[in-house]
Amino acid sequence: MVATRERFRLDGKVAIIAGVGETNSRHIALALADAGADVALVARRTLITEPLAEEIRAMGRRALAIQADFTDSTQVDDMVGRTRRELGRLDVLFNHAGSGTVMKPVIEMTDEEWRGVFAANVDAAFFATRAAARVMIDEGRGGSIINTSSTASRLTPPMVKAYAVAKAALNHFTRCMAEELAPHGIRVNSILLGTFENAGPNLDAISPGFKDWWLRETPLGRFGQAHESAGAALYLASEASSYTTGAILSVTGGIAVGA
Repeated sequence: MVATRERFRLDGKVAIIAGVGETNSRHIALALADAGADVALVARRTLITEPLAEEIRAMGRRALAIQADFTDSTQVDDMVGRTRRELGRLDVLFNHAGSGTVMKPVIEMTDEEWRGVFAANVDAAFFATRAAARVMIDEGRGGSIINTSSTASRLTPPMVKAYAVAKAALNHFTRCMAEELAPHGIRVNSILLGTFENAGPNLDAISPGFKDWWLRETPLGRFGQAHESAGAALYLASEASSYTTGAILSVTGGIAVGA
């Protein structure tokens, strides 16, 4: 019997973090590297990924800093191909790219803004999943694909309806891909994130009093800390979750659990 802690190890595996920022994704990348993975860090700009790659290399792991626009399928295909060429394989894809920055009523939203929200949150996940799945199937070792969803997908928050609908679509994309890719040993799951300190939309900008309402509705009574998403990501990336697919894992402090 393999010791439980060993099932969380990622030694010899390669992970892509698609959509690296300053908060949750940074801690997730460090957690996967600490568990033994080599990591490709992908963002629109390398201002964040280059220093993080150096930090991971100092841990004794290999790391790439790659610049890519996740709404461009050609750039996504190139990013996945480069990771495979330079790091030798692909075992984990973490789709963290997304945006909820368009904060306005639907009646004031332009076609381009609506489509832009879906491009950032749904198209990006589709492009990366397609590219990664092709590699994982070709390599024949299975793999884990993890999407970042949001509590908004289970609520009707003011001013970010497009984001809420896009994340709800991402939840169902997760379930559909879990079924489709299961015969290849590829697990597909989502982490449903609540609101974290210094991450996500400015709640005060969404609606007056919304931040206070959010805290009242969160059973744990506080916002999350960025490192608190890393444990869920490590679980889903590793063999500890070998019988888990199609799951929407809630890391929300308890808000909207039953929604």
